Formats: sequence, structure tokens, C-alpha cells
Amino acid sequence: MARSKIRICLYSGLFVFTLLAALLLYSWYIPKAVTHRVHSASSAAQAVKVLYIGNSLTFYFDSPGSFCKIFRLIHKDAQLAVESATGPGYTLLEHLSDPTTLAALKKTKWDYVILQEGTQSAFGRPRESRYAHRRFVNLIRENGGKPLILMFPADRGQFYWQGILSQHFNSLGRELSAKVIPYGNVTFFGQLRHPELNLYDSDEHHPGEKGALLYAMLAAQSVGNFSAADLLSKTNDSKVGLSEVFTPEKAAMVAEMSRLLNEWERDGASSPVYTEASDDGVSTIDEYWLRCKMFDKVIPLYKQESEAALKMFGASPRAALGTCYLRLADAVIKQQRDSSNPVDRAALASACANLRKAVDIYKRCGNVDSNSVSDAEGYLKDLQLKYGLSEGK
Repeated sequence: MARSKIRICLYSGLFVFTLLAALLLYSWYIPKAVTHRVHSASSAAQAVKVLYIGNSLTFYFDSPGSFCKIFRLIHKDAQLAVESATGPGYTLLEHLSDPTTLAALKKTKWDYVILQEGTQSAFGRPRESRYAHRRFVNLIRENGGKPLILMFPADRGQFYWQGILSQHFNSLGRELSAKVIPYGNVTFFGQLRHPELNLYDSDEHHPGEKGALLYAMLAAQSVGNFSAADLLSKTNDSKVGLSEVFTPEKAAMVAEMSRLLNEWERDGASSPVYTEASDDGVSTIDEYWLRCKMFDKVIPLYKQESEAALKMFGASPRAALGTCYLRLADAVIKQQRDSSNPVDRAALASACANLRKAVDIYKRCGNVDSNSVSDAEGYLKDLQLKYGLSEGK
């Protein structure tokens, strides 16, 4: 059953290729330049000074501006000096040689500097990303500040790639003894618990208004040292004047994101899905669990991801949904193959059904290469032949 050794990344690999290609085209046709913005300009000696360094994942819907408003909900009279150095498609390595970014970094003694890596580096060039983070962390500390590493989320519904990002940024935090803002993990925790909650813009890559608010809240928590319960109490307090800071629509979003954060702190922040390190620091935690034959952990997780992706995408043929079905089928097959008990034919039949769903989705979505589709079909046929399962069972 050689095809059972198929690595799941073959079926998600096109996602990264397409994403990197799009980002490359974006960098060719959109002039790349860093813009230095001032979001709050207090010159008071006691002002909390925060600098953002990143790209469109930070400047979409002005997350730094929302940071200031969220921070002042908790610390009403807080003096803030908040600025950002962001450029479309920029990686941290590019920021290291950009004069605008370096001038902003040297402008004052920042208390906190939030580092938001570029998608293409975190996914495709992790060594470069580690190098750039290390350089920036050293520069920030030499200037007396504290670095905060942002874990940004993968594209909507891409659970496999969020697992990669989670391991990458958490390992960076451990290596550099730096705090990680778990924006990506909270986003995907939210997708698992509330698939109907869309935190993305229409491109399903950049944050939408709610996603930008979530980013702002997590950054404000990291700087202002408060809990989601503190924030939730402010959104429920009619005397706070939430409507004076935000529009009614935005105030409702703040309350909704506060509830999500409260749920994360209660049920997600200590979950091994988001906290446990894989043995090599590169594999996703579920890949590690599969290697260790921890099927009682990985199969329920894959079921939850498949159900969430189905609710997110419905009948729309998305490769992310197909990959969820494929991962679930693969885990069940491995469980049956490694078990000392008699084969559970019902479980194998369910795995076959999920493989068929994956193949059908890959064929219909039109952005999966033919070799990957053929491999998935071959995996299904091998399974049917080995265990005598008919096409419809």
C-alpha cells in the first residue's frame, strides 16, 4: 500500500505555490515602499511607546489605530505614542535594509516593537525569517525595548498551514525568549468553534474588520497586561462610553471579539493543539501525533476541522476542504493499519467516502495539479483493493 505514504502537504502544496506566485506578481506590479504612520502622538514622558513593523496584514483596516482605542478602554487616561512602518508585501528581511523602517526604529526608545513577518518568508523561507527576527530582536533590545512577535494566521480554512505557522512562531518565541502574539492560533480557534464567524477580507488572506480588531486586542493585551474578561466587562458597561470611541457597528464587533478572546483564554490558550511542540519544531503538532500513533488526539481534531471547513465553504469546491477530508481519511487508515485488533470495515468505508469527497473537490476546484488528483485516486483504489471494499462502500 505504497500510496498510503502520501504526504498531506502534496495536496496543500499548490496553496503555497499559488500564494507565493501571487505575492511575487504583487511585488512586481505594486510599487514597494515603506510608509511611516503616526497613530497616536503623545509626547508625555510616561507615554507607552509602541512601533509596528510589517506589511498589509498590519495596515489593513488600521489595526494599530484600533490598538490605541482598545488600550484606552482599559487604561482610560493612558498616554500613547504608537507608530507603524509598513509596506505592501514587505518581509522583515527587507525591513532590515529599508531606511524608513530603520529611521522609525531609531527615532525613540520604544517600549515595545511588534514584528509582523511577511507571508512568503514564514511559509517559503523559514531560515530567512529566523535570521530576520533574530536581527530585529537584538536591535530592539539594544535600544531598551521589548520585542513582540506576531503569529499571523494562514488563509481562511487552511488548518494544515496554520499548524506550520504555529510551530514556526512558537519556536521563534522560545529560541529568542520573546513573547508571541497568538493572533493566528486565536483566529483558527475561532474558525473551529464558530465557522460562521468570518475574520477575513474578501480575498480570504488579509484581515477583515473583525480580524483587524482581534489583532489589535491581542496586541493591546500583550502591552497593557489585561485579560479578555477585563475587556468584556468594559464592553458590557454602559458607563464606559464604547459608542463614543467606536461606531455602533464597530462597537458590536469589539464586543463579539471580546467574547471570542474570553473563550480562547478559557478553552484554547492551554490546549495542546496550540501549545505543544512537535519533536522537530517544524512538523505540525498533528503530524507529530500521527508519528507517535496518538490517534485519540488527531482523529477528533481532524473531524472537527472537516466539519468546520464544510460549514465555512459549503458546496463551494475549495482545496482546503478537500485537504481536511484527505487528512481525516489518512489518519483513520493509519489507525486501522497499526491496530492489533481486527480491521473496522465501517471505519475504512468512512475513510473511503472521505477520500472520494477529497478527489471530487480537487477535480471541481480547478487549482490542484493533475498528479495530486491522480495520487489521491490511487490511494483510494489501493485501499479498496486491499480490503475488498466496493466503490460505493
